[in-house]
Amino acid sequence: MKSILKKNSTRIVFALLLAIVSTAAQVKDTLFEITKNVEIFTDVYRTLQESYVDEPEPGFLMKKAIDAMLASLDPYTVYYPESRIEEATFMQTGQYGGIGINTKRRDGKILITDVYAGFGADKAGLKIGDVITHIEGKDISKLTDDESGNMIKGQPGSVVKLTIIRGETKETAVVEVKRENIKNKDVPFFGLIPNTKTGYIKLDGFTQTASTEVKDAFLSLQKQNIEGLILDLRGNGGGLLREAVSIVNLFVPKGSPIVETRGRIAEWKNQYGAQVDPIDIDIPLAVLIDEFSASASEIVAGSLQDLDRAVIVGKESFGKGLVQQTVDLAYNTKMKLTVAKYYTPSGRCVQRLDYSHRDPNNGKVSAIDESAVQTFSTKRGRKVVDGRGIQPDIVVDTDAKNEWLKELQSQLILFDFVTQNFGQYSQIDTTGHFNFSEDDLQKFNLYLDKVDFKPHTDSWKKLNEFKEKNGTDSEEIAQHINAIEKAILPSNKKEIQNHHDYLVHLIETEMVRRTKNERAYSRQSIRKDPVVKKALSTLKGDYKKILLMP
Repeated sequence: MKSILKKNSTRIVFALLLAIVSTAAQVKDTLFEITKNVEIFTDVYRTLQESYVDEPEPGFLMKKAIDAMLASLDPYTVYYPESRIEEATFMQTGQYGGIGINTKRRDGKILITDVYAGFGADKAGLKIGDVITHIEGKDISKLTDDESGNMIKGQPGSVVKLTIIRGETKETAVVEVKRENIKNKDVPFFGLIPNTKTGYIKLDGFTQTASTEVKDAFLSLQKQNIEGLILDLRGNGGGLLREAVSIVNLFVPKGSPIVETRGRIAEWKNQYGAQVDPIDIDIPLAVLIDEFSASASEIVAGSLQDLDRAVIVGKESFGKGLVQQTVDLAYNTKMKLTVAKYYTPSGRCVQRLDYSHRDPNNGKVSAIDESAVQTFSTKRGRKVVDGRGIQPDIVVDTDAKNEWLKELQSQLILFDFVTQNFGQYSQIDTTGHFNFSEDDLQKFNLYLDKVDFKPHTDSWKKLNEFKEKNGTDSEEIAQHINAIEKAILPSNKKEIQNHHDYLVHLIETEMVRRTKNERAYSRQSIRKDPVVKKALSTLKGDYKKILLMP
C-alpha cells in the first residue's frame, strides 16, 4: 500500500512540476514574442525616419500605427494623444472647454444642430441652422472633423472667430465667440407628464454626476405625489459603470446584486450590489430604451429587468456588454481599453458582436451566433436571453411603419424646413405651446416637392444597388427602372395623410426646440411620444401582470 501511495505521490509531484515548467515555458515564449515584435516595429519605424523618400512626421506615423493596432480589437479601445486629451476627460466628467453647440458635417461645412442656452454660442447670437464655413479664417472644407472640433474647443475664457451663414437669411457674418467651461447635464429634463400623476426623468449620460441628478430629480417628483415613474434611457450611449450601479441602487433593496464584471486579470473580476438604502422600492417603474441605449444604459435596464423591478419599453438595445477603463500613458497621453465583460443579475451578458472572431477575408465582425444564445431567468422566473442587448418587455418599434418619417429626419428635411420657416411663427411662447395648422402642413408638402425628397427606403436602396451592379445603358432596362421608381416612390401627399398626427408632432417639437427652452422642448417632445404613451398605459394597466407580481 505504501509503495502505491509513494508512486501516486511521485506522479502528482511530477505532474505539478510538468505544469509549472509548461507554464513557465509559455510565459517565456510570450515574452520572447513581445520582445521580438517590439524590436521589429522599432526597426521599421527607425528605417522609415532615416531613409523614406519624404520625411515622415513622427507623431502622425506613430498614431496611425497605434490606431491600426487597436482597431483590430474592438471600437472601444482607443488611444488619445495629448491633443485629444479633452475627449477622455469629457467622457468621465461631461465637461469641456467650448462654445456650447452640437454640429453635423454637411456639404463640406459645419451645420449647427443645437445651441445650449446661456453659453458662449447662445450669447454671441448663433442659432440652430447656422452654417460655419471658416474657423479663424481657415476653410472648413480643408479641415478634418477632428481638426475643426479642436479649433472650436479650447481654454475657457479664450475667443474663437467663426464665419457663419445665417440659416434663415443666408447672410454671411463673422462672429467672435467666448469659450466657456461646458457641462452637459446628465438629466436635462424631469417633470410630471401632463395631465397625469406619473413622473418622467430623461437621462442622457452617465458622467460623475448622473446618479446624484437622478436622485435629486426623483426626490423633487416625490414631493408632487407621483404614482409612477418613467426613466427614459433612449439615445443614452452609456458612461461610468459606478453611476449605473448607483442609479439601480436608488430603486432596489440594499444587498441586491446589480452587475458582475469578468476580466482577464483579477482586478476586473468584481461583483457590484446595492450598498445603501434605496429611496423607493415600490413605485411602479418603466424604463424606455432604443437601439442607441448602450453600455451603462443596458446595465440599468438589464438589472432592473432581471430583478423584476421595472417594465422595459421600447426597442431592443444596442448590445454593448463590455467595460472600459481609461489609463494614463507617458507624455500626457491616455488609452481607453476594454478590460472586462459585464453580467446582469440573471447571469447574462448582453454583448451582441463577437470581436474575437473576425472574418479572415474582410475583417468584419458578426453577431454572436443564434446557437450560442442562452436563456436565463429573472428573479420571478421570467425568461431573458443573452447576446442580444436588452429585449424590452413591451416592444414599441416606431420605425417599423414610419420609414418615410425616419427618412425625413435622417436627411434633415424636417430640420431644414423649420430653419427656413421658424421666424414666421411668433406664436411659439416660452411654455412651448404651438400648433401646426393644416395650412402649414400644405406648405410643408409643397416644400417636399421643391426639394425633390426621395426617401431611401429598403426598396429604393435595393433598386439603386441593382442599377450600380447592372447599369442603365440599355433603353429597355432604363424604362423598366423608371417604372419601378414610380411604383416604389412614396407619395408625399399620401404619406402626410398616413402619418398626420406624428408628423405634426415632430414639426411642432422641432419648432419648440428652436426657442432654446429646454423644459418647453422636453414637455413638447413627450406629449405625443408613442413610447411614452405605451409606458403610461402599462403602468396603469398590466404592470404587475408583466412582472408576475401578486
